[in-house]
Amino acid sequence: MITRAPAKLIVECVDTRVQGFVPRKVISDLLSYSVPGAFHMPAFKEKRWDGRARLFQGSKFPTGCVDLVTDLLDNHGYKYVIDDRRPDLDFDPNMFNLPGIKFRPYQVNTIARMLDAMQGYISVATGGGKTLIAGGLIKGLQKPSAFLVHNSILFDQAVKSFGKYFGPDNVGAYRGGHTQLRPITVFMVQALRHAIGNRRRMPVLEQFRVMIVDECHHVASDGQKAQWYQVARRFKGAPYRFGMTATPQKRKWKILMHGALGPEIVSVEVDTLQEAGYLAPTRCEFFKIDEPDLYRAKYFKAYREGIVENVVRNEYSVKCALEQAGGRRVILIIVQEVKHGRTIQSMLRQKNKAFDMVFLHGEWTKTAAKRKQLDVVLDKVKDRQIDIVIATRGLFGEGVDIPVLDCIINLAGGKSDIAFRQVLGRGLRIEKDKDQLYYIDFVDEQNPHLLEHSQLRIAECRKMNQPVEVSTMR
Repeated sequence: MITRAPAKLIVECVDTRVQGFVPRKVISDLLSYSVPGAFHMPAFKEKRWDGRARLFQGSKFPTGCVDLVTDLLDNHGYKYVIDDRRPDLDFDPNMFNLPGIKFRPYQVNTIARMLDAMQGYISVATGGGKTLIAGGLIKGLQKPSAFLVHNSILFDQAVKSFGKYFGPDNVGAYRGGHTQLRPITVFMVQALRHAIGNRRRMPVLEQFRVMIVDECHHVASDGQKAQWYQVARRFKGAPYRFGMTATPQKRKWKILMHGALGPEIVSVEVDTLQEAGYLAPTRCEFFKIDEPDLYRAKYFKAYREGIVENVVRNEYSVKCALEQAGGRRVILIIVQEVKHGRTIQSMLRQKNKAFDMVFLHGEWTKTAAKRKQLDVVLDKVKDRQIDIVIATRGLFGEGVDIPVLDCIINLAGGKSDIAFRQVLGRGLRIEKDKDQLYYIDFVDEQNPHLLEHSQLRIAECRKMNQPVEVSTMR
């Protein structure tokens, strides 16, 4: 009988090397995913490739997947030893404080578990203070830290928040046309992605010891080129690698997020924070609509005529907005298309010119001057100087922090659980004189596709343990 020496897993910041005998084919299959569109590619058609991308290359696999590999080895009875060569950074509990901030118990627990895990992602509901958690973690570790975001609103909010926590001189920024590396640096993912392969443009990332990816579910939604995954791997000197999200992780390419960051560390759901009094209670009402008759229409025609150009649906939404506005209440109307937003804006102005309103969309973030104007407008909204905000989901779907929202009207439809949670999350934060968030949506019975999407939104609402009412239009 042959007795084999235990295999060795040599763990480093980005990759783990395997020495010795392990079931490599089984590990390779485990750490793989289906490449979108593979069946169109010649290699797949000629049966030279199985259509899967594999994270286990040669003798290496991403360190984020160590837990998956060790579970597999344990289940198959393989012996192994772990040689962890990552530097263990000291955490100073006396430095675990931020000016003017009192951490909530779950935030303290989350930071402690992140430090213990060294790698992984946290799922904390919108309004749970993910940026604050990141700030406490960075403050305690006292090492160069990178914070990665993917849109201009999140970028500006992160720079502002970290500047308040650590002082503006300690916070750098890296995005198109702006390169300034400091002890805490906020990076735009797209800028890093474009710099890959260009030595002149690529910053020195090895200096950072902490990497945090905001809205990290995007790492798992890019199966074609895995660009988020590749960006995260560039931080080769960071033993502490984390992701933060407010949405559940059931993406098709979740293995990419696991490889880049690691497993889920902690989950804090909306209802938990509501019960503790940290988030506002909700009232979610879905109104039935069955016209026009689009039963046989394909999806794009159904969406255009059943949602964007649906006069009955749009008029009822305007009626709801005007009923809810006033008395310093702030109403948010979410649309998918700019054309739809302009239609709603025009209808509102025709019905009532007394309310202050604004329509926000992607053009507001195109230039630095526009972004400054957007900041001014958002400050007015937060001061309740604007009654009705119409916004595209692309702009307001993630990251916008407006605690004063009293009512959200979702005119965008859609089936994505992530998009739904992000839209609802815009109004969950607690604010003085706000007793609840009123969320308005529709049961679109005009078309099977639209109805299915409505049912998915209702199901997600119930999954979050939020009360749901299905009503007829009054």
